Amino acid sequence: MGTNKSDLLKAKDLREKAEELNREEDALHAVDVDTLSKVGIKTLIHELQVHQIELELQNDELRQIQEELLASQTKYFKLFNLAPVSYLTLDEKGIIVESNLTFCNLLGHSREHIIGKPLTHYILPEDQDIYYMFSKLLRNCDAKQTCELHLVAKSNLQFKARIEATCEQDEDSKEILFHCAIIDYHTPISK
Repeated sequence: MGTNKSDLLKAKDLREKAEELNREEDALHAVDVDTLSKVGIKTLIHELQVHQIELELQNDELRQIQEELLASQTKYFKLFNLAPVSYLTLDEKGIIVESNLTFCNLLGHSREHIIGKPLTHYILPEDQDIYYMFSKLLRNCDAKQTCELHLVAKSNLQFKARIEATCEQDEDSKEILFHCAIIDYHTPISK
């Protein structure tokens, strides 16, 4: 869960409005400090103290939200990375943009090696057409799609796997993404 552009624009807009209101307030309440009475000074000090307390309460609320966000991110990390099923996110060109540790272990590669590579890099040449038709169908259908094909691990071990995937458009970037679960059948094929 990250800060998106619309949140940043809203925060910037809110700050600009607050600064404008502050300038208007200053113009309306231009006070000559030398002419303030003790009561006026006490009133100003009281207002400043109230604003300080409000800011401290807001900071406490922000700290609590940050702690909740961190807990949520930790939970997501565990669910995603430690799942017994391989999970991938592909862009519309079939490039791996996200992978869980299970998929990395399945292929025997590090995440750094896998991210940025096309999934076809790990599909046997004779199954490339199956994957092509699968991804074409996936783009044109709102429902989950499934296919079976053979993948190749780092050690050149070939195995049969089932891919279940959905297609969606990212709300922020409008990019098409494929969310895939890959189930390994653990049936190595001899070369």
